[in-house]
Amino acid sequence: MTSLPTGHSSLSSDPAIEDLDLLTIRQVLDPDGISIVGQTTFKTSFKVIGNGAEPNKIIWIVNGSDKLGEANSDGSGNWETPLITVTKLDCFSIFAVGKYGSEPVSLPPKKFTVATETPIIREVRGATGLIPDNGTTYESSVTIHADAVPSEDTLAFDGETELESGLTNGCGKLSIKLVDLEAKTYAIKLKSSAGKESSVFTFTVKAATPLSIDEVTDDEGNPVAEGATTIRRKLTVKGGALAEGNLSLIGGRPESVPLKADDKGEWSHTFTALPDGDYSLGVEASYNDDVDGPRTFTVRTAQAATLDTVTDKKGKVVDKDGDTFETELDVEGGGEENQSIEIYNGTESLGMATVTSGHYKLPIGPLAEKSYSLVAKAKYADGGESAPYPFTVKGNQAPKITLVHDSAGTVIDDGGSTLSKHVYVRGETRPLASVRVKINGVIDSKPEDSNDNGQWVRLVSALEVGTTYVVSAVDADNPDAESNTWTISVIGAPSR
Repeated sequence: MTSLPTGHSSLSSDPAIEDLDLLTIRQVLDPDGISIVGQTTFKTSFKVIGNGAEPNKIIWIVNGSDKLGEANSDGSGNWETPLITVTKLDCFSIFAVGKYGSEPVSLPPKKFTVATETPIIREVRGATGLIPDNGTTYESSVTIHADAVPSEDTLAFDGETELESGLTNGCGKLSIKLVDLEAKTYAIKLKSSAGKESSVFTFTVKAATPLSIDEVTDDEGNPVAEGATTIRRKLTVKGGALAEGNLSLIGGRPESVPLKADDKGEWSHTFTALPDGDYSLGVEASYNDDVDGPRTFTVRTAQAATLDTVTDKKGKVVDKDGDTFETELDVEGGGEENQSIEIYNGTESLGMATVTSGHYKLPIGPLAEKSYSLVAKAKYADGGESAPYPFTVKGNQAPKITLVHDSAGTVIDDGGSTLSKHVYVRGETRPLASVRVKINGVIDSKPEDSNDNGQWVRLVSALEVGTTYVVSAVDADNPDAESNTWTISVIGAPSR
């Protein structure tokens, strides 16, 4: 873009002294044909008339570095633009540029001002930036920027309440600063000296947030109360301050943290790896002498997850590397209070329990007949996992009574009778297992071992004549694993 050359004096715009052989702007007229050179116009359109151009050439009309319009010269070098419409209200200093040869420039520039009779609020700005119409600010001072009648006083109103006045400059630009604004909604309008009013610009001033530490939360969003203890090392501190205000959070480790509140007066900071220790946080404002705090809490190492015992429903402990015939078991251990522990067998989760009073208890089952290696895993940071707890669930194989006979080898049928006071009870169970004989509901304390084939035999003596006996066998390791019953009656010998 061609710019106005330097080193030229600002010559008079009087057409009488213009050189007709030089590119010249002779007139700038508004739509009504009135000259606006050296004047203020309230029309946003004008045309430019000139001469001194080479015949049949293009001439640009330029304001500063902005092209506003163009014209075509006739055979005599005269030219005239159509109406040029401008979108900004301001002072103009226009010149013509011939788009031919060495691109001659008309001198001097023609100066005039395009303005508005009715004030127009262009923007409202606070120290932190623009405030939109119907927007919100936390600042108590704002500046109104507007277009108005040049070199006249303009009044600013909140509704019908007069606030301030300002003198518009020669280019129709106006700035009015409003200070000590209260927390409320403002409906700002400008009024010219002729009584013409702008459109209303509305914004709300909110009270500045006081400097504060409002909350401390862990990485799960749980609040850490004043003076509380937490095992979480990732903590977020939140509070309030002056909108866009600079401040420092002190008392964290290893050093203080510089912060800046957002445009709503809110700030936050997250500590990601706090070491064990007692903390006393404070916040200091850089924009004044305000301080807040202390906010205290303690960070400590979590209680490790343990798996202490596995028991059956009768309370019998299943030893590590031991066996059980029970498929419903209880797993017990310890960990961090009110935290969760999950029990795994390899990669399979068997369930989750919550630690209460330092202890948890989780029922598991029914379990399949196989080997297990249980591990308790903490569902909280730094809780780790327990050592494995291996054991085997074996099949619940009840013994079986296969035969009852007397000392002579005579078989006594189930439900039958015998003259003998001594009988042999035979049966089957797992190889090398032990059984106990149960007679009329009473289990013998002495176990009987089976052989390699799982066969066993037990002599039952001192039977009484006239008595019926119901005989069964139970597994020595699992009294609930009971065999079939065998009923016999002992009778006396017939009299002669």
